[in-house]
Amino acid sequence: LTGSSASQKVDVSVVGVQVLRLVVGDAGNGNGLDHANWANARLIGDQTGNQIYVNFQTAAAPIPDGYLADAGLVYANRGNGQSYGWSTSHTDVARDREVNPDQRIDTLNQFHVGAAWELALPNGVYAVTMSIGDPSFTSTHTLNVEGVSFWDNLTLNASEFRQRTMLVAVADGRLTLDQGSGPERGARPNYIEIIPTSTPAQFPLALGDFDGNSQV
Repeated sequence: LTGSSASQKVDVSVVGVQVLRLVVGDAGNGNGLDHANWANARLIGDQTGNQIYVNFQTAAAPIPDGYLADAGLVYANRGNGQSYGWSTSHTDVARDREVNPDQRIDTLNQFHVGAAWELALPNGVYAVTMSIGDPSFTSTHTLNVEGVSFWDNLTLNASEFRQRTMLVAVADGRLTLDQGSGPERGARPNYIEIIPTSTPAQFPLALGDFDGNSQV
C-alpha cells in the first residue's frame, strides 16, 4: 500500500499467537521516511454473527460503503433489516461538514441533553467500535455504551477524532448509547461498528475491562 492506494480491510487470525507486532518497512522506493496508519487495528474474539455498521449523518449525505445511515430519526424499524434510532428526534443536530474526504468522520450527530440512541440486538457480547469528533468545531465528549464508559469529558479540537473498541454485553435486546450528564450537543458520534463476538477466554477480565486498543 502507498499513500495513493485505496484502503483495504485486513482480518487476520491470531489464535495461538503469543506476541503480536505491527511493523512498517521500506516500501521499496528508496525513501527512508516510510510510515503507516494502523487504521483502528483492534483485537476481538471469534465473530459469532453478522456485523452492523451505522454512520451518523444527514439524510442527504452519501452513505459510506458497508454502513447503514442514521439521520437522527426516532427509534423505529428502518426498513433495512435493522431497528434503531434516537429517544427524541435528532434530525436538527445531524451534520455533514463537507470538509473531510472520509465520509465516516465528515458526518456526525450531537446528543441532546438526556437523550439516548439504541439499536435492537439479540442478547449477547459485542465488540463495539465508536468514533467521535467534529471536523469543524471543538467538542467535549462523554459517551457510554451499555453502561460501559468509552470517554468521560474528553475535549477534542476541530478535526481531531478518537476511535475505541470495547466489549459490551446486551441483556435487554437493545444496545444503548448515552452521554450521561453531558451538555447539550456534547458527545458527537461519527459512526458505530458492532461485531457479535465470543468473550476472549485468555483474558480473565470482566466485560468492559477489555479494551480492543490493547489496554485493560
